[in-house]
Amino acid sequence: MAVSTYAPVRNAAKPLPKAVRAFEQQVKGGSLERTLVLDAKGNVLSEMVGDSYTVQIPTSKLKDAIVIHSHPVVSSLSKKDIETVATSLAKEMRLVDDKYCCK
Repeated sequence: MAVSTYAPVRNAAKPLPKAVRAFEQQVKGGSLERTLVLDAKGNVLSEMVGDSYTVQIPTSKLKDAIVIHSHPVVSSLSKKDIETVATSLAKEMRLVDDKYCCK
């Protein structure tokens, strides 16, 4: 799974579910780590709130899912974030921090 800055692509197969953008805007600049897990249609499978350093990600629900994860400070995905998504076969992991949104 590649980690890169999100940029809209012409003729992309499917637009992001509205729930993705709504959650990203809601958690941007927050003081706690949060995770939202969506299926490909944008249905919420799970939502968790952690503390300022960690949040639990329910790996049993991640296969083919879109995972949106927030960090309270500007940072990249951690090694643990990447390992969790790679081993769970999630479709995509997106990171939101105080300044950026990326996948």
